[in-house]
Amino acid sequence: MESVKLICIVCPQGCHLEGVKEGDSLTIKGGCKRGKEYAYKEITAPCRLVTTTIPVRGGVVARLPVRTSAPFPKKKIRELMMFLKSLEVQAPIERGAIVVNDILGERGIHLLAARTVALDGKSSGKS
Repeated sequence: MESVKLICIVCPQGCHLEGVKEGDSLTIKGGCKRGKEYAYKEITAPCRLVTTTIPVRGGVVARLPVRTSAPFPKKKIRELMMFLKSLEVQAPIERGAIVVNDILGERGIHLLAARTVALDGKSSGKS
């Protein structure tokens, strides 16, 4: 038997939850229905929203803030960050634009631009 204690983050109440694993069975003690769903997901397949910045070529700023469109599997975040380290985008780019579809093969999870970045006047040939 294995026990995992959590504090629910679904609402501001912060209920204490406990997940008890016995073989293939998982029982959640404490909290409401939404809290139990949160605990089940957190214990069986934890995910996180990922935010960072990547370089922009030819933009008015040097880096573009990006985020995942949905929570990303926690066990693959290190791999994601290594991939993002090698990524660079070209300006202009609009806020909300998809930078990478189905990132690292995660269907439905995209990398989104979190800011609009215009072309730098110097690099576009304008004076």
